[in-house]
Amino acid sequence: MVRNYPFLPPIHFENHITPVQDKFMRSVGEFAEKEKALQFGTYLATQGIENEIRKDGADLWGVWVYQEAHVETARTDFNLYRENPQHPKFKIALKHDTLLGKIPAKKENTSPPANDNVIDMRERWASGRIGGDTYLTKMVIIACVVTFIYTEYIDQHNAVFNLLRTSYRMISAGEIWRFVTPIFWHGDVFHILFNMYWLHHFGGMIEVLKGKRFYLMLMLSAAIISNFGQYFLVGPYFGGMSGVVYGLFGFIWMKSRFEPFSGFFIDKVLVILMMGWFVACFVGIIPNVANWAHGFGLLVGVVFGYAPTAWRKRK
Repeated sequence: MVRNYPFLPPIHFENHITPVQDKFMRSVGEFAEKEKALQFGTYLATQGIENEIRKDGADLWGVWVYQEAHVETARTDFNLYRENPQHPKFKIALKHDTLLGKIPAKKENTSPPANDNVIDMRERWASGRIGGDTYLTKMVIIACVVTFIYTEYIDQHNAVFNLLRTSYRMISAGEIWRFVTPIFWHGDVFHILFNMYWLHHFGGMIEVLKGKRFYLMLMLSAAIISNFGQYFLVGPYFGGMSGVVYGLFGFIWMKSRFEPFSGFFIDKVLVILMMGWFVACFVGIIPNVANWAHGFGLLVGVVFGYAPTAWRKRK
């Protein structure tokens, strides 16, 4: 519930100012529920408005913005959110803790000392925490971990690997699952830890923001095309989720770059890290990697992510 009742005219807060070192923060409005304050703070963040949630008094949570130029816009949106939190423009924020806002990178530490009553929305976004329903991602991770444990410590005759790997002859005989199943096999601990971490990070983000149907379609497309490309150009003896991971990364990269208000965000440092790893593997600095799976997976993600933008530009 919001402090300012809907039958009252919009309230102005010109004198509600608090200094933060060399900046001045201005209050946008207050909520009785912390949850709603976080949702609205997330929405402001997706619009590029740096903000902070602070406990104002015993039972109220205030939304504060950092820059004077954003105050009027933020207050207008606050009044609209107060009257109609289900308005379509707030749909990203109403996903709750899915992705807690898209905040510009923090250039310097200008926030007050951390405590339970102050929530810097920039840091919540930067942490990459994802809430909401991500059980599809979790089920895939469980399947990969179970497969790894069985093939690494129990299966002494590579029976499971031979069941999962690509094979033109076996696919021609009707075993079409082999277009996908190499993604579940991993060769060592580092391999599976690396892939599962990024699957959770990227996959959970897409599952929450785009839904399970789209997420499954993207994941299967990246798996099939990356596996086929690696098999066709190199051969059948490979495995891992890396092609899918690069597909998910490519999708989020394009959305963050060309649709900044879509709710997707990826830090430039992470882009450099992922592409640096890609190049290091491709040129042989890191050996024994299914590089063509990485490349085809990345291509699938880039196409899925950029295609809507390209289509709009044609119109």
